[in-house]
Amino acid sequence: MKESYPWFKLYPKDFYSDPNVAAMNPEELGCYLRLLLLLWVNQELELDMKRMAQQVGISEEKFTEIWERTLVRCFVLSQDGTEITHKRLDAEREDARKLSKTQKLKGLASAEKRNRGSTEIQPEANRGATGSQPGRNRKPT
Repeated sequence: MKESYPWFKLYPKDFYSDPNVAAMNPEELGCYLRLLLLLWVNQELELDMKRMAQQVGISEEKFTEIWERTLVRCFVLSQDGTEITHKRLDAEREDARKLSKTQKLKGLASAEKRNRGSTEIQPEANRGATGSQPGRNRKPT
């Protein structure tokens, strides 16, 4: 099962210094960003012009034109040519996986440290601290 993460790092300086991105017009950039987001969620996309056009919200004809003119240079084709991935997103996903694993281990270590030697059941909360002392919340008669 592939892991999914709700976020990825985007470095504006790196993004805009990429010559492929710098040369994009607004429509190309919009398609590119939508594909990046779809790839992050799905981890790979089928190289299907009709489906990708629907996913980015433009006609298949227009998308195919943009893909061939600009976008194809920004993605990695699978060996069989049926799917696309993105090199930078793959690296960011690996970083997210490592960070997630590290944070999980830190959380487990912290929980173990807190619970070390503790076999007692935690006492109930002090009722007086919650304001629920008998008679305190009664309506006047």
